[in-house]
Amino acid sequence: MRVSIRWTVLAAVLVAVSWTGVAGAARSDSDVTFVNKSSWDIYELYLSPSDDDEWGPDQLEEGVLESGGEFLLYSIPCDDYDVLLIDEDGDECILEEIDLCGDSEEWVITNKALLACEFGS
Repeated sequence: MRVSIRWTVLAAVLVAVSWTGVAGAARSDSDVTFVNKSSWDIYELYLSPSDDDEWGPDQLEEGVLESGGEFLLYSIPCDDYDVLLIDEDGDECILEEIDLCGDSEEWVITNKALLACEFGS
């Protein structure tokens, strides 16, 4: 099931985002750590600039972001992104208009976020 969720809802309710970059720093490339605290393995992870209609390549390639695992992406250009996650059941979760800019960021993927995508809440 493909469901879009606004980032403002995710930030407030579904996804814990920790900023570890320096406040006020110039906009630069980011290193992003995806932390999977959900009960499901993530099999695919795609990024797309929010103003683009096409997804980039699967960032996990042949790998899997296992439940309890972490995945680090280096030098992501500063921009607003949509993120597509596909879990072990083939369920899709799209996070929209995420401002990705800073030295280092951590995104935590939770059961609540994945279930909200699956059930459209």
